[in-house]
Amino acid sequence: MTAGNAQVAERLKAAREALHMTQPAFAAKCGVSMRAYQDYEAGKRLPGPDVLQAAVGLGIDVNWLLSGVGTPPSGGSSVAETEPVMVIEADRAWWDDIRARIGDEPCPIPLRRLVERPDLDAIRQDLLKAVQDPTTPDERKASADLFLDIAFGDRAAAERSEGRLLDVGQKLRNARALIDDAADAAGWRPPPAVWHALHTITFRYHVAAEDLVLLLDAMRAEFPNDPERRS
Repeated sequence: MTAGNAQVAERLKAAREALHMTQPAFAAKCGVSMRAYQDYEAGKRLPGPDVLQAAVGLGIDVNWLLSGVGTPPSGGSSVAETEPVMVIEADRAWWDDIRARIGDEPCPIPLRRLVERPDLDAIRQDLLKAVQDPTTPDERKASADLFLDIAFGDRAAAERSEGRLLDVGQKLRNARALIDDAADAAGWRPPPAVWHALHTITFRYHVAAEDLVLLLDAMRAEFPNDPERRS
């Protein structure tokens, strides 16, 4: 296990536990086998694009997950101190308030409970308004749809979330292809931990291909004995 893999594994476990999900449930959400997921948390290998795509759909900051830069679970690095949900810091109070209002209701909440508890239906209406409001930030819309899907079984919200996942997946693949092309042009492929960090940066900030080539040219001087240097 490399140091980079170990750090990603630790953050992945923190993210899963912050969402109060078991390993089997998280693996199923990511579309991977239980054994494959256990390898990720054990640091034997790094999560692939499909897992990262699913992580985004669960509100996890992929930039933080891969590089440690971004929005981590609050309370430091201790898993026991992490809070649920890692969307954006400004939304934390909003998210926690909705969770508290829903309480221990079994999900998805059946329609009869919305009649018995009008306050639950008010939450659902608030979430729908957030999704429909053109001024709502995209991150909050994604969070609202996640709540509507999980808490209220809203199929339309689930379809919107699926659409976001497909879009994110394509962007992740595009970023990967861009880095691979830049590595070919520079004649050097960086070590895995650096490659994944560049992948995250390219995905998040739309780095131009020519800038990546220049960056790789500059970086390979820092890894003079790297076995993946290309002739």
